[in-house]
Formats: sequence, C-alpha cells, structure tokens
Amino acid sequence: MADSSASPPLVSVVMATYAGDEFANVRKAIASILAQTHRHLELLVCLDGSYPRERVEYLDRLRKDDPRVRVLSLPENRGPAAARNAAIDQAAGEYIAIFDADDLAAPERIERQIAYLREHDLDLAGTFMHYIDDHDAIVGRKTMPVSPEQLRRTAFFLNPINNPTAFAKADVFKSHRYDERFRRGQDYHLWARLVAQGYRLGNMPEYLHSLRRGSGFLSRRNHIYFWVELHARTILLKMYPWYLRPVMAPLVLMLASLRLMPPSVLRGIYKLRGRMQWRSTQ
Repeated sequence: MADSSASPPLVSVVMATYAGDEFANVRKAIASILAQTHRHLELLVCLDGSYPRERVEYLDRLRKDDPRVRVLSLPENRGPAAARNAAIDQAAGEYIAIFDADDLAAPERIERQIAYLREHDLDLAGTFMHYIDDHDAIVGRKTMPVSPEQLRRTAFFLNPINNPTAFAKADVFKSHRYDERFRRGQDYHLWARLVAQGYRLGNMPEYLHSLRRGSGFLSRRNHIYFWVELHARTILLKMYPWYLRPVMAPLVLMLASLRLMPPSVLRGIYKLRGRMQWRSTQ
C-alpha cells in the first residue's frame, strides 16, 4: 500500500519562449501552469535569445512573487530544441513536463498525468488536446493512439505524442535530448528514438491541453518538417523485420513528402487526421 504521508513529487515544467511569441498568450500559459492542482512544481521559463526588457521585468516580478518560477536565458536565438534542453539540464524534478509558451493547460493536467503514468507503468505520457484560436475558443480537437502497443504500431505513420503534452520521468528527457539540428519537428525525432529503444510511451485519453492554432499554423509545416520526418521514419524503419524494410522504405519518402504539400492540401489531411478515433486497450 502506498504511503499516503509521502510528499508529492516535484515536477519540472519546461517552457521555451522567444521574442516573437505574443506575450499576452505567454502570460496566460504561465498562469495555467501556476494554477495547477498539483502545487509541488517548478516552472522553468527559458528565453531563447534577446527578449524585450518589459517582458523580462514582468518575469522577474513573477519570479519574486512565486518562488516556483525560474527564468533562464540563452544569449542568442538557437531554437526551441536548444531552449528546452537548457531548461531540462537545470530541472530538479522527479518528473518533467513539456509546455508551449502560447498554449493552455487544464488545471488538473499534471496531477492526472502523474497518476496515469504510474498506473500504466509508462516512461512518457501525452494527452489528447483541443485546438483553440486567438480568443481561446475551441476550434478542433486531436486524439492520439493510447496504449504503448498502439504507439509502436502507428509511430511510423504519425507523430505519436503531442509535444506540449509530454510528461515523463526526468531521466528520460535528461538522457535523450531534443535534436538541436532541427528548428521544428524535433519532438517526432525524439519519440522515434524512444520507441525504437523500447521505452513505454502512451497517451492519456483526456483533453488536458489546448494548443493555440493561429493563422500561420499550416504554413509552418514546411521543408524543415520534411527532413526531420525523413530522419525519424528512418529510425523507426529499423524496428521492422528485414524482409519488410524494402517494401516500407518508399513510404519513408512518400509520407515525409506530405509536408511539402500546399497549405490547402495539408488542411484536408489535418481534417482527416482529426476524425481518427483511438480507444484504450489497457
């Protein structure tokens, strides 16, 4: 029986931000983390390069008012992978949660993910999520494969974890870094490595995160994603028996090439993806 008197685990929430982020959304994002029902956490905000003075002053005031907030900075803009890695290196928690600077977390996100990760003996867990617009209104939703078995079967075809929902044992992130060669899409590359190495990844079938999908959401799905998905699927291809690899190898290029399609085509693909339904087999 678990010791009910044991102190709750410290969770390190990692958030990368840069000068181009809409600061009103950054403030909302931070507020949603500090309002978590799991209070024993630290929020590591990593400033990726030069950051406006008034924003730095706001974060300094926030840090003084709430000692759970820690502010780190990189001297130059190096991309979200580098900013997240820098924060992960400084994280003191037993668990690490990833979070984006313009999104919103449900109040019970951290509390629910701790319980789910432990209950299902996972190394890393994500969640389902809503898409929201600039006014915080829900404009869509995204389900994900749930069990580790579902993730292993489908990871070659689609990114198995929504990055800003990722929650893991600290050593998973500390021993497997985001690949800083890629400015975007580094999460898929990381999940591919973890799945290929036998880590247990799963998704909690609850909508505990809201991802802000602005007007430039699809236009950012460009050639950078093509290259990172090419790398990720090449890693995952090695999981398959040798006799299947020649058959599946052309799919590596074909699926990655979808990222080069015009936004109108991508919009249709995302609509089809949004209609997929996943059910837990656990």
